[in-house]
Amino acid sequence: MASRKVHCKDCVERLGKTFSRVHKWLDGLALQMATADGFDPRHRIYRHHREGVEHIRRLYGDRAAEAAEIHIMRDFGLLDNPNATRNDIPPDKRGAAILLAFWLEEQRMRHEGDPLGHINPYE
Repeated sequence: MASRKVHCKDCVERLGKTFSRVHKWLDGLALQMATADGFDPRHRIYRHHREGVEHIRRLYGDRAAEAAEIHIMRDFGLLDNPNATRNDIPPDKRGAAILLAFWLEEQRMRHEGDPLGHINPYE
């Protein structure tokens, strides 16, 4: 996972501002979900997707939504490839991407809260 400092630097380079609060929100569940071994990339299933970007847009506006997209692209190893598709996701990040796809499909089918029943991703 890129640090907040790296995410802020990416946004300064591309958007002229850090958008620190966007990065704080996107990774806000990472500490709650951390294991004894440390970082758990599964926190991304809750906010690192289109619905998370749209939530940021509602909270902070269009430029902040762009910052969220930059953040997500960095985390999935796609930031330096403007023509990237999901097939370009590095093998070590594909598991999280597959989890995202399943989560989003379940959300569409259920039309309600957290699929795991214990975390509200928008709090």
